[in-house]
Amino acid sequence: MELGDYRTWRTVLPNRSRLLLDSETELPVAEKLESEDGPLARIAAAIHANASKLAPEDCEQVVHWMKHWKRELDPRTRSDRDFGTFLDVLSELRSSNEQRGLMAKAGGYASSAAKLKIVALIAFVAAVIVALLPEIRWYWSLGPLAAAAWAYVRSMRREVAAGDAWKDQERRYLMKAIRAATTNEELAWAGLFSHLPGTDEYEEELALVEIERETERLTDALYHHSAGYRTPR
Repeated sequence: MELGDYRTWRTVLPNRSRLLLDSETELPVAEKLESEDGPLARIAAAIHANASKLAPEDCEQVVHWMKHWKRELDPRTRSDRDFGTFLDVLSELRSSNEQRGLMAKAGGYASSAAKLKIVALIAFVAAVIVALLPEIRWYWSLGPLAAAAWAYVRSMRREVAAGDAWKDQERRYLMKAIRAATTNEELAWAGLFSHLPGTDEYEEELALVEIERETERLTDALYHHSAGYRTPR
């Protein structure tokens, strides 16, 4: 990180934010030490002086310590919900108007596909019967045969649309369930860690290791974003 990255976020406008560290000494700016930004400036100086010497796992430990303090200082980051309470949250999400609408949409496509298959079957049988009747020219069977082909193709398209609608419904539900979680455990209950490599055949120790790795990877991803996804400070 450059010195310009160590800024305070307390000013209202981003372009009015000020450096916490002196550009020449790399120490806390004197005026910050006696302000409410003093603790932040001291931490910025310590990070800037030592972070490059830390191993990646040590950096993760520092983040863990700071997240602990964030939880201690901000009650919004705490959660004392048990499994049953969180299941109620998930159940409410599943029964929301949006979810019911998506399920109805998927069900409508599936029902339409089934009806079109019946139409295709009836038209095909009619084509066969017409073709076998001696008193009727065989080419009269081409009409119902074409209708059968049309209905079958339409039914296949409706089946694909139904599958896409079900996938969209499940994807939206999973995303909302993840956003409703406030702890690592609730994320697991929501299904975020389902089907991790090595955990399909459940072994507790292996699963916990994989979940820890996935948690660290996701945490890194959340902090590794382009300027377009970051509020200027």
